Amino acid sequence: MITLIRPNKELKNKALEFKQEFFDNKEHTINGSELLDQMDDYDEWLQSVTDNTSPETVNPNWVVTDTFFALDDNGEIVGIIDLRHTLNDFLKDFGNSGYSVRPSERRKGYATEMLRQVLEIAKESGLNELHLSVERTNEPSVKTIRKNGGVYERSFEFENETADVYVIILVDFEIIRAKEEWQKTGAYSVRIQGMNRQHHISLREEFDEHDFGDTNYIVGLYDGFPIATCRFYETEPGKVILGRLVVLPEYRNRHAGLFVIRAAEEWIKELGYNEIIIDSRLEVVSFYEKAGFRVMDGKIIKSGNFECIRMNKLLDQ
Repeated sequence: MITLIRPNKELKNKALEFKQEFFDNKEHTINGSELLDQMDDYDEWLQSVTDNTSPETVNPNWVVTDTFFALDDNGEIVGIIDLRHTLNDFLKDFGNSGYSVRPSERRKGYATEMLRQVLEIAKESGLNELHLSVERTNEPSVKTIRKNGGVYERSFEFENETADVYVIILVDFEIIRAKEEWQKTGAYSVRIQGMNRQHHISLREEFDEHDFGDTNYIVGLYDGFPIATCRFYETEPGKVILGRLVVLPEYRNRHAGLFVIRAAEEWIKELGYNEIIIDSRLEVVSFYEKAGFRVMDGKIIKSGNFECIRMNKLLDQ
């Protein structure tokens, strides 16, 4: 078990030993340390991280940030983690939190627990979501983020390496695989509100022959209320059609659609399929591209009241 403690004067010697262990291991960057790895004077660093906890004293070039040492049951520092309450232009790719575990204490689950505790602090602070970035090759950190509910959002290049940005939703958002009829009614409810009413589509147009049989449904719930959905069904061996992705208008731009797609992808992979095909409305092609889909032949397809374009995504098995 670990405890997150704000830096203080009493931890000075242990903090310096913690820092030195990274250097001795030929690691000169300590993620989440708020420049502990670059500042020689601990007292100066302590003043800096203390000032940055308040809007009144935060460095004008930075954002309000909480920094914590992770202490084990013996009171030894095993890690460090920060929580940035907002993101400025510099931080938009680097996210709300960084963390490091000292070399001798890795592979013990500390990073996962540190992040879990910081998520609770973020919730208490009123944050609705956290963005975290990680180099794609850093598999332990990727696993840490995913274990805490992180879902891939996008990628960027940094120092000639690909880094991925993940988002963790902090509000009461739940994804279910709708296998029971009463669960499927959640999907139907979202589609009636988000498509039939908003786009004036008849029930007969919205609910077709694929809304029966072996079609699978994902439903996203906010505080127990259905707000997002999608469906998928086999089109030929190894391939599925994913469609009827709908998010209620008042919940859009909150990553609900992305979470629904990722949940569908996981289920599709478990079922042994290796390709997803979608017919995207022209105005949302960029959304699917960010989710990893690519335009196939570029031909415009007429689907009801919409002009669509076919896209696909190959899944790693």
